[in-house]
Amino acid sequence: SLGSWTRAKIEMLIVGELHLRDAFDEFVKREVYDTQHCQWQQHLRCYWRDESSSACLSILDAEFTYSNEYLGVFKRLVVTPLTSRCFMTLTQALTMHLGGALTG
Repeated sequence: SLGSWTRAKIEMLIVGELHLRDAFDEFVKREVYDTQHCQWQQHLRCYWRDESSSACLSILDAEFTYSNEYLGVFKRLVVTPLTSRCFMTLTQALTMHLGGALTG
């Protein structure tokens, strides 16, 4: 019997891993072998930047410095093609110093 906190963490990890598995399968199917490929660029990526000694998060042409934002364990949104497009749109808006709000 798992506590509710532990169960939520495990559920979040499973959903995240399933998304990564599906993304990897899609890379293989579409023969994505280059980091400049559009399919690769559409996924959230983490990089370490030696010049600034910081972690950065990238998606498409947007890049944000990771600032240790920890929001705790939450119910993860299941990633679908629609939620992926929304996420890309919102990150592009933030890059242009605009905002956005999801509802529903």
